[in-house]
Amino acid sequence: MSKLDEILKNQPVKIDFITLLLACPSIENRASRDNLLKGVRNGGLLANFDRNATNRIDVENVVNTLLKYSGALEEFITYVQQAEEGSDPVMALQKFLANLTKIEALTTLDEARKKPSPQAQGEARVKLDQHEIVNYNLHNLVGSFKSYVDLAGIFGFVIPCDQYILENYILVRLQKGLLELNPNCKPIEFHLHKSRLDNDSLEVAICKGLESQSYGNPESWFRNKEKSDVLLTLLNGDSIEKERVELLVQHFYQQLNLKLLSKLEKQGLRLVIIYADTSQRGITIKGFNRLDIEEKDKHNPQKLEKWFTALLKKERLDQRKIKKLAQQVGYHPNLAGAFREMVKISKDLTGRIT
Repeated sequence: MSKLDEILKNQPVKIDFITLLLACPSIENRASRDNLLKGVRNGGLLANFDRNATNRIDVENVVNTLLKYSGALEEFITYVQQAEEGSDPVMALQKFLANLTKIEALTTLDEARKKPSPQAQGEARVKLDQHEIVNYNLHNLVGSFKSYVDLAGIFGFVIPCDQYILENYILVRLQKGLLELNPNCKPIEFHLHKSRLDNDSLEVAICKGLESQSYGNPESWFRNKEKSDVLLTLLNGDSIEKERVELLVQHFYQQLNLKLLSKLEKQGLRLVIIYADTSQRGITIKGFNRLDIEEKDKHNPQKLEKWFTALLKKERLDQRKIKKLAQQVGYHPNLAGAFREMVKISKDLTGRIT
């Protein structure tokens, strides 16, 4: 039985799951639902379903039957995701499932985390820190990023990720990638707040917001002699409506292209704009590329455990301790959660916040 099967045996969780399933058009429609079920186990389970004319009861019976066969429900979910890739109902379902596995992983780790840190037990400090951890994986994401920004100009990216992982992991790696192209790179982080943006037109709102916060107008960033690239990160500080923030960033990007693009190309410089979709609402901005940590660099818990084990062996820790810590990292179902766990372990081992 898979971990997801075990979690969905919980009745309240299963009810929420079924509600989200029914919100998907391919499930709400009986004929479409039947067509997807034909793909599960190559149609071998069709005779086992207790069907009902009422949609909710029928879907509940389908889910209960699939849970009897290890991995069958996950196979069915995959077909639903493929049928409605990128749709709001499927994204809501994916977020729900991701949270479920995250909660399960954190519950598994709870007992290990209650134990005193090595420092509290008088063990010697080790050198492992975030500067080493941050180098794990992201090779595809960084490689894709560098291919876009290889030449001079203005570049936009949407990154769906929580703020901690973005600032402490992804942006660190992206800035390293930029530094390989130009040894001078200035990072700027700007929070979009309604109070700063609502009084101005879409065309100038973000520029005026930057000026009001002493960042200056973007045109002024490239008047220095250092010939520095700029990495600008935009964060939605007030949860501004999805449509509004897309328009704000779109107009900002268009104005920069009109006023700055030719100048940057002549100087051989780059302005890279990152929109941090920290609420993961499926933000899309014309001209911006999407960089998704989970899509670009698929999380492989076994590969991560092996890498982290090799890192810990350099510190000459006890073999049993190394195995336990590596397993703690491997419990996480996604790369973002695993990175957080590695940072926590680093903090415990070194006796300092990294």
